Amino acid sequence: FNLDTWKEAMEKNNLSIDFYANRERSYDEVFPWDHIDVGVSKKFLIRENEKAKSDTVTPDCRHKCNACGINAHDIGRGMC
Repeated sequence: FNLDTWKEAMEKNNLSIDFYANRERSYDEVFPWDHIDVGVSKKFLIRENEKAKSDTVTPDCRHKCNACGINAHDIGRGMC
């Protein structure tokens, strides 16, 4: 990774690093990774983000299901 190379490419294309890396994003925005299915729902990830902002910890799901959505996928069957 070479930050100077990234900065140079951004400048050449009139793009702002801060816009892509540091701005606050709304939850209804399409994120670059939205097409990747990791087994948990976007709704759950949003809830987790809000909890993190308020320093709230989600308990381990081995003790109680946190409704992340993974059981809707074959990879998560029987996980919760």
